[in-house]
Amino acid sequence: MASGPGDGCCVEKTSFPEGASGSPLGPRNLSCYRVSKTDYECSWQYDGPEDNVSHVLWCCFVPPNHTHTGQERCRYFSSGPDRTVQFWEQDGIPVLSKVNFWVESRLGNRTMKS
Repeated sequence: MASGPGDGCCVEKTSFPEGASGSPLGPRNLSCYRVSKTDYECSWQYDGPEDNVSHVLWCCFVPPNHTHTGQERCRYFSSGPDRTVQFWEQDGIPVLSKVNFWVESRLGNRTMKS
């Protein structure tokens, strides 16, 4: 089951994520697309142990009204063990602007990034 619209949180962020860990394990092939006029979905594949893994979809962007400051905002959507997240325009992601998406898969004290 995917996260429903509005299940995310917003944080300030000043830099983009680090690159992928280089491990053959973890999330990969992230794909985000529009599923209706106002709804969007991101899904990905995951290679690794399934027990107790949790995934978080991150997206960072500069809000349209802050382009002069360059201050980046990020939202995240926890999906638990599911590899699909749905969100909608009212979640505050400016889909007509540049948005960077990535997935973090957490297993114990290890975090793997797409």
